[in-house]
Amino acid sequence: MTPYFEQACEFIEEARQSKSSVLVHCVCGVSRSTTLCCAYLMKHHSMTVEQALVQLRTRRHIIQPNNGFLRQLILYDEQLQIEQASRDRAAVNDIIEHLENI
Repeated sequence: MTPYFEQACEFIEEARQSKSSVLVHCVCGVSRSTTLCCAYLMKHHSMTVEQALVQLRTRRHIIQPNNGFLRQLILYDEQLQIEQASRDRAAVNDIIEHLENI
């Protein structure tokens, strides 16, 4: 499922930005659709895996990504955290460089 995270997240976000709706579904609405929605919340709403699952359960109590999808979400969460830390370091370095030039 990991290869589809970015594409699905961007599709959902583009629809939301244009004030459209998106229906994410799979056969039972328990594992696959949950996994993609979770990835979206993690990427575009800065949620952890746990936070995204809690949020989704408030709307659909039967969600449960299977163990393989859950492992993929955990790895995706780690990847997103590393990317955010890298952006944070770059921002701090930019500020320091700007202050040194004052």
